[in-house]
Amino acid sequence: MKELVSVIIPFYNEEQYIGDCLISLIKQTYKNIEIICVDDGSTDNGAMIVKAIQQSDSRISLIQQENMNAGTARNVGFSKAKGEYVLFLDSDDFFSPSMVERMLNKALSTNSDIVFCTGYGLNVITKETYMMPPVGKDNASFPNKEVFSSADTTDGIFQLSVTWAWDKMYRTDFIRKNDIFFQGTKVCNDLVFVCLSYLFSERITSVNQHFICHRTNIASSLYSAGERNWKCLFEALSELENRLICEDLYNKHRISFLNLVVENIVYYLLMRFTDGNCFNSFCYQQRGTERKAAYFRTDIKTKCFLPRSYKHIQRKRIPDRKRKCGYYGARF
Repeated sequence: MKELVSVIIPFYNEEQYIGDCLISLIKQTYKNIEIICVDDGSTDNGAMIVKAIQQSDSRISLIQQENMNAGTARNVGFSKAKGEYVLFLDSDDFFSPSMVERMLNKALSTNSDIVFCTGYGLNVITKETYMMPPVGKDNASFPNKEVFSSADTTDGIFQLSVTWAWDKMYRTDFIRKNDIFFQGTKVCNDLVFVCLSYLFSERITSVNQHFICHRTNIASSLYSAGERNWKCLFEALSELENRLICEDLYNKHRISFLNLVVENIVYYLLMRFTDGNCFNSFCYQQRGTERKAAYFRTDIKTKCFLPRSYKHIQRKRIPDRKRKCGYYGARF
C-alpha cells in the first residue's frame, strides 16, 4: 500500500494528553501518514509539546489559529490534507498501533468511502474502562452486509453509530465531492458532518476492532462543555433537518432523524444528571454471542416521545417548506 493517510487533530489546552496522542500515531505500523495538528488558540503548553515531538518526526505539521472551535479547526486541517484517506481524531485519545493499517486495508479491499471502527472508553476520574458500541454485524443498526449504503437502512441510517467523527476513516475525495464540512459551533460540530456522510456514501463498511482509547470525564473537554452549550445541539439538528429538506431526503429518512433527535436529548440529559460517563448509562445486553446495544431508539412509526417543541415536525408537510441550504460556521 502506498496511499497517503491524513490525520487531522484539533486541540485546545491539551498539554496533558497531546503527547500520548502523537506518540501513539508515530508508532503506527502504517508509516505513510501525515499528521496535521491544529492549535485552536491554546493558552497552555500544548503547542510547545507538538513542536518538540515534531522535531523528531517530519510527518507532523502544526497550524496555529485563534480560538474558533474544533469544527473550524478540523476544516482548516482538512483544507491542507493531501492524503487519499483521512482520519479526524481527538487530541486526548490514543490509538492501537495497527489502527491506520487495518482501517486502510478494509477501505481499499472494499472500495469504501467510510470505514468504522470502535474503541474503549476510559473515565479519567474513576479509571474505569468500558467498551464503546460495537460496529458491523454485532450492532443491530448495521445491515447484514459487509458493504452497504443508506438505501439499505433508511429507517436507521443515523443510528449506525454515535455521531462523532473520530472512529471513522473517510475517502478524501468523497468528502470534498459532496461538500461536507464541520460546523463552527462549540459542541456538536460533527453531527451534521457524520450524518451527511452516511447519506451520501454508496459504500460503508467496518472493522469491528477496538483501536481507540477514548478518554471521558475530562474537565476541559467538549463533553464537559456540552451542558453549558446545549443550544449547539439544536443548531446542529436544525441544520441537518434543513439539509435533508434541501436534498429532498427528509421524508425518506424521517424516522431515523426523529429518533436521532430523541437520542441526543436523552444524551444531554444524561450529561446533566450523571457523572458525565454517558455510555455507562446506556444498557448493554448479552444474547449468546451477539452483543446488542439497547439505545434509546423509540419506534417513531408506533409511538413518539418527542418533546412538545419538536412534535410540530411530524405534522408539517415538508415539501411545502422553502429553506435556504447552508451551514453554521466557517468554511475553508
